[in-house]
Amino acid sequence: MKSNQWFKDQELSTVVCILPNGKKTEVDILTQTDAEHCFKMQERGYTFKKKVVVHKEVDQSKICTDSCEG
Repeated sequence: MKSNQWFKDQELSTVVCILPNGKKTEVDILTQTDAEHCFKMQERGYTFKKKVVVHKEVDQSKICTDSCEG
């Protein structure tokens, strides 16, 4: 079971919520109220984990240069 602080630390981010039936969905924690709500949902069998974000390398040839700022 995650602590209430874990949810507060996730404020302004998206986490993965695993429903009691095993289905996964993404949940935005935008406020401390959202964090507290998610924390309490654990009592009903919901689990949460951090969303893994994979950053892709930017194709340098497609970056606008000073000549684009016209």
